[in-house]
Amino acid sequence: MSVSNERYYHGYPKLIHSLYDYYKTDGRRRIIIKFVGDFKTSTKLLVDKYNLSQHVFFLGKKSGEELNEIYDNADLGIGALAPRAGAEYGSSIKTKEYFAKGLPFINGWKEYAFDDSYPYVKRFSLNEENIDFKEIISFYESIKEDKNMKESMRLFAEKNYTWKSQFEKIFL
Repeated sequence: MSVSNERYYHGYPKLIHSLYDYYKTDGRRRIIIKFVGDFKTSTKLLVDKYNLSQHVFFLGKKSGEELNEIYDNADLGIGALAPRAGAEYGSSIKTKEYFAKGLPFINGWKEYAFDDSYPYVKRFSLNEENIDFKEIISFYESIKEDKNMKESMRLFAEKNYTWKSQFEKIFL
C-alpha cells in the first residue's frame, strides 16, 4: 500500500511497469497494490493500459478508522522510488508513518535515520530500471514470520521520530 498525493518522485509508473513485467514473465503470485490518496491520471491510465486493474486499486483519500483498516490489512508499504531533484537521500513523512504502524516497506531513497541494513526496509535503486517483484516477494517472505517486527518498528519510530526525540538531538 501507499498513502500519498502522487508526485513524480514517488515513482509509481516505475512500480506499475515493474508489476506488468512480473506478470509478463510468468509471475504467479497474486499481488495487490492499494493506492490511498490523490493520484495522477497518467498513472491510472498506465494501469488500464497494462490491464492491471485487478491488481492496482486507487482508493482515494482515507482517514481515521477506514485508513487504519487498510494499514492493518497491508503486508508492505511503498515509499518513494524515484529521485527528487536528483538527490539520492530523502526523508518522507510516509516512511515515518510506516514505522509507527509497524509496516515494513520498500523504498528508493536512502534515509538519514536508518541504513540499508535495517531489516524491515528493502531499498531499490533510484535508477530507471524496473524493480524485480521477485525481490519484493523474497524480502516479504524473509520477514513475514518475525513476531517482533511491528513492535521493533514502533520502538524505532518512538526513539527516532517523535518530537521529543528530535528536540533532544538539537538541545542535548
